[in-house]
Amino acid sequence: MRIHFSIWACLVLFAVNTVSANTSTTLSSGANEDEKTAAKEEKATTKEEIKTIPNRALALTLNSKNKTLGVHLSGKVENLEWVIFQPKGKVISRISTSSRIDEIKVDNLTPGKYVLMIKDSENRRLFKAFELN
Repeated sequence: MRIHFSIWACLVLFAVNTVSANTSTTLSSGANEDEKTAAKEEKATTKEEIKTIPNRALALTLNSKNKTLGVHLSGKVENLEWVIFQPKGKVISRISTSSRIDEIKVDNLTPGKYVLMIKDSENRRLFKAFELN
């Protein structure tokens, strides 16, 4: 009789501990999901606002024959950063200059979609997409 009682007691304690462990695991993983969601929301709300450069316009013309990209940027000449990147974010070319750029050679680029970004000293930007065939 004592053996049966001991076995039953061990089984009950085992069952209680197992249920308790599963519950705490579920609760802690639920808390982790809440923390992850809160972190994502915080990250999403702290993104930098992209401001465009006022009173400036950017137009591009692709010359397939010369493999050049004609750049028509309105406004005064100032120190600007010129960046060509792929839509997925890979930077192809970056240059900072205070000279006017009217033409960019694109003969070394593979066919595909690209974006030209121009950034001024106040971190305002202009974007224009172009595609090479």
